[in-house]
Amino acid sequence: MTTDRDDLAAAVERTVKSSMQPLTLSWTAHNTGVMDKLKSMTKSTEDLGKQVTQLQEGQALLAKELKAVAQSVNDLRAQVELNAGRAEAWAELHRLTAEMKEEFASRDHARRLARSLITELVAAAIRDRTLASETVRQAVSTQMLSNGEYWLGPAVVAVAAELLEEEELRNQAWSLATAADKSRSTLFLALVHSLRGDEETAARSMSRYLESLDPRALGGEFFHVLNALAEEELGEKALTYAKERLSRWAEEVDSLTDATNPAYSSQRDACRRQLLAYHAPLPDQDYPRLRRLADGQWQRIEDGWKQATACGTVATHFRNRFAAVESGPRSEYDHIRHAIEALINHPGPDELEYLRSIRQAELVVESGGNGRVSQAVSELNDPLSETIDLPTLLTRAAFAPEKCGIGERAQRLALAYAGGWIIAAGQSVAAQATEHRPARVRVTPVRWPDWRCEIDAETPEGNQADRLADDLCTHIERAAEQVRYDTVRLGFGGVGLAAVLLAFPVADGAVAWMFLLFGLLSVIWALPELGRVPRERKRISEQTRKEKRRARDSLRGAVEESAVLLERWNTATAAGLRELQECLADLRSDKYR
Repeated sequence: MTTDRDDLAAAVERTVKSSMQPLTLSWTAHNTGVMDKLKSMTKSTEDLGKQVTQLQEGQALLAKELKAVAQSVNDLRAQVELNAGRAEAWAELHRLTAEMKEEFASRDHARRLARSLITELVAAAIRDRTLASETVRQAVSTQMLSNGEYWLGPAVVAVAAELLEEEELRNQAWSLATAADKSRSTLFLALVHSLRGDEETAARSMSRYLESLDPRALGGEFFHVLNALAEEELGEKALTYAKERLSRWAEEVDSLTDATNPAYSSQRDACRRQLLAYHAPLPDQDYPRLRRLADGQWQRIEDGWKQATACGTVATHFRNRFAAVESGPRSEYDHIRHAIEALINHPGPDELEYLRSIRQAELVVESGGNGRVSQAVSELNDPLSETIDLPTLLTRAAFAPEKCGIGERAQRLALAYAGGWIIAAGQSVAAQATEHRPARVRVTPVRWPDWRCEIDAETPEGNQADRLADDLCTHIERAAEQVRYDTVRLGFGGVGLAAVLLAFPVADGAVAWMFLLFGLLSVIWALPELGRVPRERKRISEQTRKEKRRARDSLRGAVEESAVLLERWNTATAAGLRELQECLADLRSDKYR
């Protein structure tokens, strides 16, 4: 019976297979055709994608080339505009130069004539009548007509009339010159009389010149005058008048040196910058531990040290400069000649307008035609500026004598009257140094950047270093306590172990092997965590013991160095200001010698 059932099942199976075989072959053939079509469509899609990509790349390349062409066109247009601006500036420069030369030709003649009349050879020839009086009159007579409004024209006539001993013409010409420009004409008169040895007349003219000046608007020739006065080329009486006038000016300036007074604020800042340029460097080798621990604050400490040492360094510089007794020969009217040349060459107000326009055109040419750049440069620096205020003049004479042509004697004279101004700037610098002194220094060990503390250098505790070291060690120990097991890894390990022990025996086949593999991987991933935490805690514990010794030594040294630095800081600030005051007082006491 059983055999019949098996035979029947086998027959049914063969019948089903024989009936399904054509259907299977037909389905397979149909699927193969569909797959071929899909492959063909995929290939066509890929080819189309490549073509689209190539088209996009071509468009990007074309856009890049168009952008480059547009940039080239813009550059070309900008260059054309610059070239046009440069050509226009060239034309304007030539026009202004030619126009100025034609407009002020008579002044150039007056300047040449003035240089001739002040030479000893020409003056002697006129006095001795080697040159005929009529020739001299004819040479200078046109100056009264062509340059009547410019002070040098009448001044030339006055000098010639004095040599010709024609007092009436001389007085008339000096009156016209004084009306045109009182300060320069009286200075010219004083310098000319000094060259000729008439110190009495030179002193009177120098007094009138000084009275006509505004200390807020001194001419550039005043540097030469200061040199001539210091070298006593104008005589003792003229020097006395100058000292009296400088004293009054200095008192007026000193009364405005309060930092809250807006007058001369920019000049005060300039004087402070000059003071700060003379600073002593901070000796880093004296504070190695403090510099290492206060790395973030050290730059501010160095900047503050410049303020603390500026006054003392400046005082030392002045004392060294004037330590030697002045034994060099006095100059023979060299500074007077320089001052006369500066007066002769100084342009009038109408000439200054031309010169500024010419300078602007030159800047446009130098910048390649860029008018905005040239305008910015001209606004920052005007070399044709007419005047300078007394505080700026005194600051330059005191700190940068070589740049303004001031000699040693003139610098000493200027310092005698700049004392109050410089001391006020020094007090401002010292006040900032006191404000920025490192009374409390924040330190941070490199090994433990998340721990910070402040060293109190002004009122330190007796055990400050030990207290800070204990605090750092406590912080390190807290770091060791924060080392904990990774619960996620341990949880995966526990689940994996449970899977191996519980699920593997009851599962069958591939499922059992999956449980076994998962369990082993979880256990392997979790096992290192069991040893990591003890090792890390042991390492931190050993590091804590080493760090305690290192921290105590380092912090104890930093505390000692901070106290030394603060003491030196306070001493340098107070002593430096005191030395500067004494130095300038000594120079001021010499001003009436």
